[in-house]
Amino acid sequence: MKRAALLAGLVLLPIGWGLSGIGMTGHMAGHMIAVAVSAPLLAYGLSGSSMDPAHRWPLLASPMTAMLLELVIVWTWHLPALRAAAHGSILVTGFEHACFLAAGLFLWTAAIHAPNRASGIGALLLTSMHMTLLGVLIGLAPRPLYGGCTMRPDWITSPTSNSAVSSC
Repeated sequence: MKRAALLAGLVLLPIGWGLSGIGMTGHMAGHMIAVAVSAPLLAYGLSGSSMDPAHRWPLLASPMTAMLLELVIVWTWHLPALRAAAHGSILVTGFEHACFLAAGLFLWTAAIHAPNRASGIGALLLTSMHMTLLGVLIGLAPRPLYGGCTMRPDWITSPTSNSAVSSC
């Protein structure tokens, strides 16, 4: 079962990265696949092994510490200047996705290994809340936040669809 989870997580990563080229919606879907789909599968697949971050660094693997680290990474990469840098360079985009994956993997391994299950659940709940807030702020902004990046792919032509952000 762990091997299947690990394989599924690895297979989904390039799919998420591939979506990044399909406008801002695809880019955000790639982020979500990395943090909320691949990372938990990889965390489960790696749990208990020598590659498990929570097993390797147990003193650092507090769920709340991991949640705060993930929050800082996600919100920092969504600052307009860093978003523009990632949009302008495949290397920066790759580093951005690697940061999201590392933060997500660390969060999920910390939550899985939490000695107190409530702290793991709380960290995941707070993570979903701050990511939802970020999505709402980006999606409902009264003006484009990221110049040159739309929430819709070019093949969707509705002028009312996702108008707060412009196609990367």
